[in-house]
Amino acid sequence: MVVALTSPASQWTAFVTSAPGKVILFGEHAVVYGKTAVAGSLDMRAYALSTPRTDGLVRLLLPDISVDVTLSRSDFPSRASVEQLTHPADV
Repeated sequence: MVVALTSPASQWTAFVTSAPGKVILFGEHAVVYGKTAVAGSLDMRAYALSTPRTDGLVRLLLPDISVDVTLSRSDFPSRASVEQLTHPADV
């Protein structure tokens, strides 16, 4: 089911995403300048569970590294302001 971001959280369903691990042997920063890097995948995955909330808060829980942070959605930049950024670090 695809739900627009403006839909109430009560219409959302929980979902899990995952990504494979990777290792970069050398050249991680060199690719920024168009150079070559040597990378490979690992037989490990990172998982994320997303569950809807109706209180306007976002919680980031990373128990393996003792992180538990709750933020208000208003702490995040609006889409309009993000589109005006020239570099990701400008947030």
